[in-house]
Amino acid sequence: MDSIINAAGSVVNSGNPIILTVLLVLGLFILIKGGDLLINGAEAVSISYNIDPFVIGLTVVAFGTSLPEFFVSFIANINDSPGIGLGNVVGSNIANIALVLGIAATITVITVKKETLFKDLPIIFIITVIFYVLMLDGEITRSDGIFLTILFVGYLAYIWIDAKRKKKNLLDDEIPDILNRKKNILLIFFGITGLYLGSEWTIRGASGLAKLMGVSELAIGLTIVAVGTSLPELVATLQAVRKGNHNIGVGNIIGSNAFNLLFVIGINSMIKPFPVDDSSIVIWGPVMLFITAILFIFSFRKFSLSRFSGILLLAMYVVYAVFSFIIK
Repeated sequence: MDSIINAAGSVVNSGNPIILTVLLVLGLFILIKGGDLLINGAEAVSISYNIDPFVIGLTVVAFGTSLPEFFVSFIANINDSPGIGLGNVVGSNIANIALVLGIAATITVITVKKETLFKDLPIIFIITVIFYVLMLDGEITRSDGIFLTILFVGYLAYIWIDAKRKKKNLLDDEIPDILNRKKNILLIFFGITGLYLGSEWTIRGASGLAKLMGVSELAIGLTIVAVGTSLPELVATLQAVRKGNHNIGVGNIIGSNAFNLLFVIGINSMIKPFPVDDSSIVIWGPVMLFITAILFIFSFRKFSLSRFSGILLLAMYVVYAVFSFIIK
C-alpha cells in the first residue's frame, strides 16, 4: 500500500490538474465504497452477536458514515494540511444540513417528530456551540480533544439509554441477512483499507488542486472534500425519505454531525492539535452555527421541513460554497 500512496505523491508533485482531479474523484469513490463495506460488515457481525438492531443503527451506521471524515481529517492533519482536515468537518456538517436535507426536503416534505425537535436538535446545537467556543483561542488542543471525546462517550451512553427506553427496532428492514462471520470480518478489513487509501488520494488530489488554483486548502476542505465525505449521509437520508422514514433521515444527519464534532475532531486533536485560522473563527464557525440553528427554526413550523425550506437551504449552500472560494 505504501508504494501506491507514494505513487500518488509523485502524481501530486507533477502538478497535472487532470491527473490531480482524477486522483481526487477516485479517492472520494474509494472512500464511499470503503464506508459501504465497513458498514455492511459491521452491521452483519453485530447482528450475529445478538446486538440490538436499533443500537446498531444509531451507533455503527452513524459511526460508519462519519469514518470518511475521520480518515480524511486524520491523514490531512498528520500530513500538515490541517486546513483540509478542519474544513472537512465544518464543511461536512454544513453540507449535511443545507445540502443533504435541502435536497431531501425539496423532493418531499420531511416530517420532524416533537422529540427530535425539542431534544435531539437542541443537543446537536449545544455540541456545535461547544465546538465553536473551543475554536476561539485559535487551536483545538489535546485537552480540547480529550474533552470532546468524553462528551462523545456521554453521547453514546445517552443513545444507549434512550434506545433501551424506546425498545424499538427502527432499522429492521435496513439490516442485511447474516452472512458468514469471516466474510463480514473481511468486509470490515477491506472497508478500513479503502477508507485509508481513499483518504490519502483525496487529500493529495485536493491539496494539489488547491495549490494550482491558488485557493486555500481550507476552501477545498469546506466544499469539494466535505461534499465527497457527506455522500454516505446523502444516500442514507434519501433512502430513508423515499421509504417514508423521515425521522430516521433527520436523525442520521443529527447523529453524523455529532459524531463529526465529538469523535472525528476529538480523537484527531488528541493525536495532533488542529490550528484554527481567523476565517474559521470569524466566518465558517458562525456559518455552521447559523445553519444548525436554522434547521431548528425551519422544523418548528408544523413540525416539518417544507419544500420551500429545502429550496432555501440549497440556496444557502450555493452561496456558502461560492463564498468559500472567494475568500482566500
